[in-house]
Amino acid sequence: MAAVSAVAAAPVIAQVVMDANTTTTIISNINSMYSNVITTTFGLLGFVGIALPLFLSFHQKKQLKADHAVLTETISNEIDTAKAQLMEKIRKDLAEEISAVDKKVTGIKSEMSQAISKNEALMDAKIHHLQAVSSVADNKYVIAYNDCVSSMTNYARAQAETNLPTIMDVLLTKIILPKLKKKDFETNSDMKINLEKAIVVIEGINKNGRYETLIRSLKMALNEALNRENVEKVT
Repeated sequence: MAAVSAVAAAPVIAQVVMDANTTTTIISNINSMYSNVITTTFGLLGFVGIALPLFLSFHQKKQLKADHAVLTETISNEIDTAKAQLMEKIRKDLAEEISAVDKKVTGIKSEMSQAISKNEALMDAKIHHLQAVSSVADNKYVIAYNDCVSSMTNYARAQAETNLPTIMDVLLTKIILPKLKKKDFETNSDMKINLEKAIVVIEGINKNGRYETLIRSLKMALNEALNRENVEKVT
């Protein structure tokens, strides 16, 4: 009876053992699979933990170089622009200063030239004035006339008007022209032209008409001399 029971139970025990082995195998396979997954996962995590920082570091360095290049180019362009603007401003300011200096120098030169011209004209006027007086004393009225006209012109150009009325009215109109005649002007064709030019110069400084009467008297005396045939000789 016991032997029968043992025989009958043997298949059951075998099945249990088989099931147990199968279960063990399954568990072992599952463990192996999880172990592989874990190993792979840790391997990936290890790779990512090493490679990713390296990749990020490389990418950051590459980006930093690119940013540095862009920043350097931007700064360089800004410096070049600032330098160009500064140089343009310097050139403009320098040109304006040079122009201002040139104007001042030109003005000074002009003033000096005018002053020199006036001084030269005044010296000539005084010389011819003295010569005219000397020629009148020697009864050389044509020579005195020419010196007197030159003196008048230069006094006017020098704007030295102190002696101008004297030489116009007293010396030329009242003393010299009355001693000249038509033939004197025909012989010396420039005499009339030179006096007319002198009158034009004097009219240029005839402010407020202060020389109007003297000019009119001078023209009348000239016209009389141009039509005079003979001059009475004083004995």
